[in-house]
Amino acid sequence: MFYFDLLTIIYLASLGYLTHLSIVNPKTTKRLIFKIITSLLFIVEYIIARFINTSSTNFTEFTIALILAFLGDILLGFYNHSKTSKIIFFYLGTALFFAAQVFYILFYIGNNGFMFNSFYIGIPIIGVIGAILLLEKMEVKKNIMIAGGVYSLALSFMFATTFIYSIKNQMPLIFIAGLMFVISDFTLSVKYFSKKTGPLLIISTTVTYYIAQYLFILSIMI
Repeated sequence: MFYFDLLTIIYLASLGYLTHLSIVNPKTTKRLIFKIITSLLFIVEYIIARFINTSSTNFTEFTIALILAFLGDILLGFYNHSKTSKIIFFYLGTALFFAAQVFYILFYIGNNGFMFNSFYIGIPIIGVIGAILLLEKMEVKKNIMIAGGVYSLALSFMFATTFIYSIKNQMPLIFIAGLMFVISDFTLSVKYFSKKTGPLLIISTTVTYYIAQYLFILSIMI
C-alpha cells in the first residue's frame, strides 16, 4: 500500500500541474509531456493495484480498456498541438476511447452477468446529452457529429453498466468513476465543438477524466 499511496501523491501533483498548464497555455509541448506522464502514472498505479488484488477476477477487459483510454487520451493531446492532422488525431482518439468504453462494458457485464436494465438507463442519457448539445448550437460537421453520437452511445451504456454494477455490489466508487467519465467527455465535447473555453471548463475536462481513471483503479483494490 505504501508504494500505491506514494504514487497517488505524485499522480495528484502531476495532475495539478497538468491542469495549471491546460489553463495557462494549453498548446505548449510541456503540457503534452505532462499529459503523457500523468497518464503513465495511472497505468503504473493499476499495475501496483493488480499485485495488491489477489482475487480470482479476470481483469483482461479492464486492462485493455485502460490501455486504449491511455492511447486515446494521448492522441487527443496531439489534436491540440497538430496544425495539419487535427482531424486524424480526433478520429483515432475517439475510436480508441470508443473501444475502451466497450471493454469497460464487457468487464462489468462479465463480472455481473448481462444487465438488460442498462438499455433503459443508457437510452435516456443519450437523449439528454443530445438535447444539451443541440441547445449549445454547436457548429459541427455531419461526419464528426455521427462519430460523436456513436461514441456517446458506448459512453452511455458504460455509465449504465457501472451504475447497475455499483448498486448490486455496493461499490459507489465505480458509479462515481463512471459519472466522472461522462462529465469529462461532455465538457470535452463542449470545449471542442462550441469553441467555448475558460478555467472551469478546462478543470472539468481534465480533472474529472483523471479522477475517473484513478477511481476505477482504486475500486479493484476493495
